Amino acid sequence: MGDVTVFEVHIVFALQSRSKYLFEDTIELDGARLTTKGGRIYGEIMVQVENEDISLKSLLEKVFEKADEVASLLTLHFGEGFAIEDFKPDFTMVDKKKEDGVEIEIRKSLKFYAETFLSIEKKVSKKGLSKIESELKELLGKLSKLERGEDLLRAIKWWRKGYLEEDGVDKFLDYYIAFEILASIMGYNDRHEDWVKKLSEKYSITYKPDGRISIDEIRNRLMHTPGPEKDKAEELAKQCADRFGKELLEAIRKIIDESTS
Repeated sequence: MGDVTVFEVHIVFALQSRSKYLFEDTIELDGARLTTKGGRIYGEIMVQVENEDISLKSLLEKVFEKADEVASLLTLHFGEGFAIEDFKPDFTMVDKKKEDGVEIEIRKSLKFYAETFLSIEKKVSKKGLSKIESELKELLGKLSKLERGEDLLRAIKWWRKGYLEEDGVDKFLDYYIAFEILASIMGYNDRHEDWVKKLSEKYSITYKPDGRISIDEIRNRLMHTPGPEKDKAEELAKQCADRFGKELLEAIRKIIDESTS
Protein backbone atom coordinates (compact mmCIF):
# COMPACT_ATOMS: atom_id res chain seq x y z
CA MET A 1 0.00 0.00 0.00
CA GLY A 2 1.36 3.43 -0.96
CA ASP A 3 0.90 6.58 1.05
CA VAL A 4 -2.75 7.64 1.19
CA THR A 5 -4.28 10.83 2.56
CA VAL A 6 -7.92 10.74 3.62
CA PHE A 7 -9.82 13.90 4.50
CA GLU A 8 -12.71 13.62 6.96
CA VAL A 9 -15.22 16.24 7.96
CA HIS A 10 -17.59 15.54 10.81
CA ILE A 11 -20.39 18.05 11.34
CA VAL A 12 -22.82 18.50 14.20
CA PHE A 13 -25.51 21.14 13.71
CA ALA A 14 -28.79 22.27 15.24
CA LEU A 15 -31.98 23.24 13.41
CA GLN A 16 -33.91 26.31 14.50
CA SER A 17 -37.67 26.59 14.22
CA ARG A 18 -40.53 28.03 16.23
CA SER A 19 -41.41 24.68 17.77
CA LYS A 20 -39.52 22.31 20.00
CA TYR A 21 -39.27 18.65 19.06
CA LEU A 22 -38.73 15.44 20.99
CA PHE A 23 -37.85 12.29 19.03
CA GLU A 24 -37.93 9.00 20.92
CA ASP A 25 -35.41 7.54 18.48
CA THR A 26 -32.96 8.47 15.73
CA ILE A 27 -33.80 9.28 12.10
CA GLU A 28 -31.28 8.12 9.48
CA LEU A 29 -31.60 10.10 6.24
CA ASP A 30 -29.17 9.78 3.33
CA GLY A 31 -26.02 9.92 5.44
CA ALA A 32 -27.42 12.32 8.05
CA ARG A 33 -28.34 11.24 11.57
CA LEU A 34 -31.06 13.26 13.33
CA THR A 35 -31.74 13.29 17.07
CA THR A 36 -33.27 15.72 19.56
CA LYS A 37 -32.05 17.19 22.83
CA GLY A 38 -33.74 19.86 24.93
CA GLY A 39 -36.39 20.38 22.26
CA ARG A 40 -33.83 20.98 19.51
CA ILE A 41 -33.22 18.85 16.43
CA TYR A 42 -29.54 17.97 15.98
CA GLY A 43 -27.97 16.61 12.83
CA GLU A 44 -24.73 14.71 12.42
CA ILE A 45 -22.96 14.12 9.09
CA MET A 46 -19.63 12.46 8.32
CA VAL A 47 -17.90 12.66 4.93
CA GLN A 48 -14.63 11.00 3.90
CA VAL A 49 -12.72 11.85 0.72
CA GLU A 50 -9.46 10.48 -0.68
CA ASN A 51 -8.22 13.40 -2.71
CA GLU A 52 -4.99 15.31 -2.35
CA ASP A 53 -6.39 18.32 -4.19
CA ILE A 54 -9.58 18.79 -2.18
CA SER A 55 -9.73 21.80 0.13
CA LEU A 56 -11.27 22.16 3.56
CA LYS A 57 -13.55 24.82 2.11
CA SER A 58 -14.97 22.51 -0.56
CA LEU A 59 -15.47 19.75 2.00
CA LEU A 60 -17.30 22.15 4.29
CA GLU A 61 -19.48 23.39 1.44
CA LYS A 62 -20.38 19.82 0.50
CA VAL A 63 -21.50 18.95 4.01
CA PHE A 64 -23.34 22.26 4.50
CA GLU A 65 -25.31 21.58 1.31
CA LYS A 66 -26.35 18.23 2.78
CA ALA A 67 -27.42 19.90 6.05
CA ASP A 68 -29.37 22.50 4.07
CA GLU A 69 -31.12 19.74 2.11
CA VAL A 70 -32.11 18.05 5.39
CA ALA A 71 -33.57 21.34 6.68
CA SER A 72 -35.65 21.70 3.50
CA LEU A 73 -36.95 18.13 3.71
CA LEU A 74 -38.01 18.71 7.32
CA THR A 75 -39.73 21.92 6.21
CA LEU A 76 -41.74 20.05 3.60
CA HIS A 77 -42.74 17.40 6.12
CA PHE A 78 -43.51 19.46 9.25
CA GLY A 79 -44.73 22.58 7.46
CA GLU A 80 -42.48 25.05 9.26
CA GLY A 81 -39.14 26.59 8.44
CA PHE A 82 -35.82 25.32 9.78
CA ALA A 83 -32.59 27.30 9.86
CA ILE A 84 -29.15 25.83 10.53
CA GLU A 85 -27.45 26.90 13.76
CA ASP A 86 -24.51 25.77 15.91
CA PHE A 87 -22.70 24.46 12.84
CA LYS A 88 -19.62 22.70 14.28
CA PRO A 89 -17.17 21.25 11.77
CA ASP A 90 -14.39 18.91 12.89
CA PHE A 91 -11.78 18.42 10.15
CA THR A 92 -9.38 15.49 10.24
CA MET A 93 -6.55 14.71 7.83
CA VAL A 94 -5.53 11.05 8.00
CA ASP A 95 -2.14 10.04 6.53
CA LYS A 96 -1.91 6.30 5.99
CA LYS A 97 1.59 4.89 5.45
CA LYS A 98 3.35 1.58 5.50
CA GLU A 99 6.82 1.42 7.01
CA ASP A 100 8.73 -1.82 7.53
CA GLY A 101 5.56 -3.80 6.92
CA VAL A 102 3.65 -1.87 9.56
CA GLU A 103 0.63 0.27 8.64
CA ILE A 104 0.80 3.67 10.30
CA GLU A 105 -2.11 6.13 10.56
CA ILE A 106 -1.45 9.75 11.53
CA ARG A 107 -4.49 11.88 12.31
CA LYS A 108 -4.43 15.67 12.41
CA SER A 109 -7.59 17.40 13.61
CA LEU A 110 -8.85 20.95 13.35
CA LYS A 111 -12.00 21.95 15.22
CA PHE A 112 -14.22 25.03 15.09
CA TYR A 113 -17.06 25.96 17.40
CA ALA A 114 -19.74 28.60 16.77
CA GLU A 115 -22.33 28.40 19.53
CA THR A 116 -25.72 30.07 19.31
CA PHE A 117 -29.02 29.28 21.03
CA LEU A 118 -32.25 28.25 19.46
CA SER A 119 -35.51 27.32 20.60
CA ILE A 120 -43.86 24.44 21.77
CA GLU A 121 -42.70 20.86 22.03
CA LYS A 122 -43.71 18.24 19.48
CA LYS A 123 -43.15 14.77 20.85
CA VAL A 124 -42.72 12.03 18.25
CA SER A 125 -42.90 8.36 19.24
CA LYS A 126 -40.70 5.62 17.76
CA LYS A 127 -43.62 4.49 15.63
CA GLY A 128 -44.20 8.04 14.45
CA LEU A 129 -40.50 8.49 13.72
CA SER A 130 -40.47 5.41 11.53
CA LYS A 131 -43.28 6.93 9.46
CA ILE A 132 -41.52 10.30 9.30
CA GLU A 133 -38.24 8.71 8.22
CA SER A 134 -40.04 6.79 5.47
CA GLU A 135 -41.82 9.93 4.24
CA LEU A 136 -38.62 12.00 4.31
CA LYS A 137 -36.83 9.37 2.24
CA GLU A 138 -39.75 9.38 -0.20
CA LEU A 139 -39.48 13.17 -0.48
CA LEU A 140 -35.74 12.93 -1.03
CA GLY A 141 -36.32 10.40 -3.80
CA LYS A 142 -38.86 12.66 -5.48
CA LEU A 143 -36.58 15.69 -5.31
CA SER A 144 -33.67 13.73 -6.78
CA LYS A 145 -35.81 12.90 -9.83
CA LEU A 146 -36.80 16.50 -10.55
CA GLU A 147 -35.11 18.16 -13.49
CA ARG A 148 -34.92 21.42 -11.54
CA GLY A 149 -34.67 19.95 -8.07
CA GLU A 150 -31.89 22.34 -7.04
CA ASP A 151 -34.04 25.32 -7.99
CA LEU A 152 -36.91 23.91 -5.96
CA LEU A 153 -34.62 23.50 -2.95
CA ARG A 154 -33.62 27.15 -3.40
CA ALA A 155 -37.29 28.14 -3.33
CA ILE A 156 -37.75 26.14 -0.12
CA LYS A 157 -34.68 27.84 1.35
CA TRP A 158 -36.27 31.26 0.77
CA TRP A 159 -39.53 29.93 2.23
CA ARG A 160 -37.67 28.80 5.35
CA LYS A 161 -36.10 32.24 5.65
CA GLY A 162 -39.49 33.90 5.38
CA TYR A 163 -41.04 31.56 7.95
CA LEU A 164 -38.46 32.54 10.54
CA GLU A 165 -38.66 36.30 9.89
CA GLU A 166 -40.17 38.36 12.70
CA ASP A 167 -40.98 41.36 10.48
CA GLY A 168 -44.12 40.80 8.41
CA VAL A 169 -42.91 42.81 5.41
CA ASP A 170 -39.61 40.92 5.21
CA LYS A 171 -41.54 37.67 5.62
CA PHE A 172 -43.78 38.56 2.66
CA LEU A 173 -40.82 39.54 0.46
CA ASP A 174 -38.94 36.31 1.23
CA TYR A 175 -42.03 34.30 0.37
CA TYR A 176 -42.43 36.29 -2.85
CA ILE A 177 -38.88 35.40 -3.93
CA ALA A 178 -39.77 31.72 -3.41
CA PHE A 179 -42.94 32.35 -5.45
CA GLU A 180 -40.90 33.82 -8.32
CA ILE A 181 -38.56 30.82 -8.31
CA LEU A 182 -41.58 28.53 -8.56
CA ALA A 183 -42.82 30.60 -11.50
CA SER A 184 -39.50 30.10 -13.27
CA ILE A 185 -39.58 26.35 -12.60
CA MET A 186 -43.10 26.12 -14.03
CA GLY A 187 -42.16 28.07 -17.16
CA TYR A 188 -43.65 31.44 -16.27
CA ASN A 189 -41.73 34.72 -16.56
CA ASP A 190 -42.28 38.47 -16.82
CA ARG A 191 -43.17 38.17 -20.50
CA HIS A 192 -45.94 35.69 -19.74
CA GLU A 193 -49.13 37.71 -19.54
CA ASP A 194 -50.76 37.66 -16.11
CA TRP A 195 -48.31 34.99 -14.89
CA VAL A 196 -48.81 35.90 -11.23
CA LYS A 197 -52.58 35.56 -11.49
CA LYS A 198 -52.41 32.32 -13.48
CA LEU A 199 -49.88 30.68 -11.17
CA SER A 200 -51.86 31.80 -8.11
CA GLU A 201 -55.11 30.40 -9.50
CA LYS A 202 -53.50 27.11 -10.51
CA TYR A 203 -52.12 26.46 -7.02
CA SER A 204 -54.85 28.09 -4.88
CA ILE A 205 -52.74 31.05 -3.74
CA THR A 206 -54.79 34.11 -2.78
CA TYR A 207 -54.14 36.57 -5.62
CA LYS A 208 -55.74 39.68 -4.06
CA PRO A 209 -55.52 39.42 -0.25
CA ASP A 210 -57.85 42.39 0.32
CA GLY A 211 -59.98 41.71 -2.76
CA ARG A 212 -58.47 44.66 -4.63
CA ILE A 213 -54.65 44.71 -4.64
CA SER A 214 -52.75 41.71 -6.03
CA ILE A 215 -49.68 40.16 -4.41
CA ASP A 216 -47.42 41.34 -7.25
CA GLU A 217 -48.73 44.88 -6.85
CA ILE A 218 -48.04 44.69 -3.10
CA ARG A 219 -44.50 43.59 -3.86
CA ASN A 220 -43.99 46.35 -6.46
CA ARG A 221 -45.28 49.06 -4.12
CA LEU A 222 -43.01 47.83 -1.33
CA MET A 223 -39.98 47.97 -3.59
CA HIS A 224 -40.65 50.99 -5.79
CA THR A 225 -43.44 53.28 -4.52
CA PRO A 226 -42.91 55.82 -1.70
CA GLY A 227 -45.58 57.49 0.39
CA PRO A 228 -49.11 56.35 1.31
CA GLU A 229 -49.24 53.60 -1.32
CA LYS A 230 -46.16 51.97 0.18
CA ASP A 231 -47.63 52.32 3.68
CA LYS A 232 -50.77 50.53 2.50
CA ALA A 233 -48.65 47.82 0.87
CA GLU A 234 -46.73 47.29 4.12
CA GLU A 235 -49.99 46.91 6.02
CA LEU A 236 -51.29 44.36 3.49
CA ALA A 237 -47.98 42.47 3.43
CA LYS A 238 -48.07 42.06 7.22
CA GLN A 239 -51.71 40.95 7.15
CA CYS A 240 -51.33 38.34 4.42
CA ALA A 241 -47.75 37.06 4.92
CA ASP A 242 -48.64 34.00 7.02
CA ARG A 243 -51.47 32.93 4.70
CA PHE A 244 -49.28 33.54 1.65
CA GLY A 245 -46.57 31.34 3.16
CA LYS A 246 -48.97 28.52 4.04
CA GLU A 247 -50.50 28.51 0.56
CA LEU A 248 -47.07 28.72 -1.04
CA LEU A 249 -45.78 25.66 0.83
CA GLU A 250 -48.82 23.69 -0.31
CA ALA A 251 -48.05 24.80 -3.88
CA ILE A 252 -44.47 23.53 -3.52
CA ARG A 253 -45.74 20.16 -2.29
CA LYS A 254 -48.20 19.93 -5.21
CA ILE A 255 -45.48 20.75 -7.73
CA ILE A 256 -43.28 17.98 -6.31
CA ASP A 257 -46.13 15.47 -6.49
CA GLU A 258 -47.16 16.54 -10.01
CA SER A 259 -43.61 16.39 -11.31
CA THR A 260 -42.96 12.88 -10.00
CA SER A 261 -46.33 11.20 -10.54
